Amino acid sequence: MDTPELETNHVNDYLATTSTYELNKKFEEFIRKMKEEIRIEAQRQPIAI
Repeated sequence: MDTPELETNHVNDYLATTSTYELNKKFEEFIRKMKEEIRIEAQRQPIAI
């Protein structure tokens, strides 16, 4: 049987992993949206050379 301290570590590890996963999802979504906005903006404004 796990000690209370060991159980707490397991819970903390799980929460840290879940938080990291959620943050990664949010960052990926943010990056996807930014790339899409940049692509749309580039199509609207032709580059003058």
